Amino acid sequence: MTNWGHTIRDLMKKRGITQRDLEAVSGVSRSTIKRCLNGKSKPRIEVLEKLLPVFGYSISMGMTHEPYPLPPKQKISYAGPVSTQRKLIKAAGCDRRD
Repeated sequence: MTNWGHTIRDLMKKRGITQRDLEAVSGVSRSTIKRCLNGKSKPRIEVLEKLLPVFGYSISMGMTHEPYPLPPKQKISYAGPVSTQRKLIKAAGCDRRD
């Protein structure tokens, strides 16, 4: 079974996304994100359904409980500060400057 706290923390680290960024984009409170990342609580399915799309993943409730990539048209958008938008766009691998 997946340790979602570790999975989400790894995705955040790889993409340079902070807890504040994740809160702003997903709509999940920072306190809930912190509890999940620290292993103090297991995230509910509803929370995972909000967090994983930030990284381009969806939850698969098959036998593996592993996340799987979303089709490109289901990527989420965020109308926040420009610097945060650019960071998230780059983290998602959609930066056209490269």
